[in-house]
Amino acid sequence: MERQISKRNYFLKTLTILFLSIILLLPTLMLEGSVAKAAPVEPTRSVDLSNGTVTLSTSGEVVRIYQSTESTGNTIDITAETNVTIILDNLNIIQPAYGGASPVRIGDNARVTVLLEGKNKMVQNNPTSSGFYLRNGANATIEDYGNGDGSLELSNSGTDFKNVVLGASAQSHAALTINSGSVKAVTKGYGPAIGATAGNENP
Repeated sequence: MERQISKRNYFLKTLTILFLSIILLLPTLMLEGSVAKAAPVEPTRSVDLSNGTVTLSTSGEVVRIYQSTESTGNTIDITAETNVTIILDNLNIIQPAYGGASPVRIGDNARVTVLLEGKNKMVQNNPTSSGFYLRNGANATIEDYGNGDGSLELSNSGTDFKNVVLGASAQSHAALTINSGSVKAVTKGYGPAIGATAGNENP
């Protein structure tokens, strides 16, 4: 009888220790869950595109690009060999006709992650350029910033436009990946909306 009571006490003590261990572990489990759902990547700096063309040449940066005016003709230029992340924050880029460079240009062998926050629009008005152009060896990945509202809409304005709206030259070895967000490209010309063309005269 005493042996049975001893075994029962041992079992109860083991069960109590196990229960307390689970209780103590719960805050850790909850903390790990909250870390997994953390906010999107934070920018290292922010730049107002309304103030002028934004040129990025320092790898490792996370740059939020916004504008303080309703629209702008300024552009975004990622230089060759640069590895950066850019957050497009409700941009409305309207390219100047004839002579304006592509609203976004990704340099040779650059790697860029493009995060979309809010509604972003780019209009190509120069028939010899593109809307979003990747040079030789460039690699661009487009994703939603994490709020679920990220979009990018690109278009051109002329029926005689021959260059791609979103893409690269057919002679290059660029790569474009769209993982999330809403991306829409529309062409009025005979060049492709997304893809590659024979070559841009003024990307």
